[in-house]
Amino acid sequence: MTENQVPKPIEQIVQETETVQNVPEPGLTEIPTKVVSRTTQVSAPDKGVNVLGILGFILAIVALFFYNIYAVPGIIAVIISSIALSQIAHEGQGGRGFATWGVLLGVLSILWVILQYFGIVQSDGMLFAYLQTQFGFTR
Repeated sequence: MTENQVPKPIEQIVQETETVQNVPEPGLTEIPTKVVSRTTQVSAPDKGVNVLGILGFILAIVALFFYNIYAVPGIIAVIISSIALSQIAHEGQGGRGFATWGVLLGVLSILWVILQYFGIVQSDGMLFAYLQTQFGFTR
């Protein structure tokens, strides 16, 4: 069995600036009092957007319109988007929305192929053609 990997900690860049001001006290002619103020700024470096998440999303969109080549694009979109979600969770990258929509639309395209296979949905190969016949959509 493989162990679950611990997510990588977020790298932080800490910048400290120190400001020293000489503040004279009223009524005294001697050495002024020093006031020190420190400012700490913590920021995480930009990790970018996960490329697999975007690729899975695009493939899921393609799968919706070209599901007449069976469910292959939808299955690949679900697999790629699931891998992207895992990478996003472990590495803290952006693109969770793309990957999530890739999974959802990929599953939708797989379900569409199953419904078409069993004859529940009558369509001639493209989602737009079905929407046009059922709801009267035009280009």
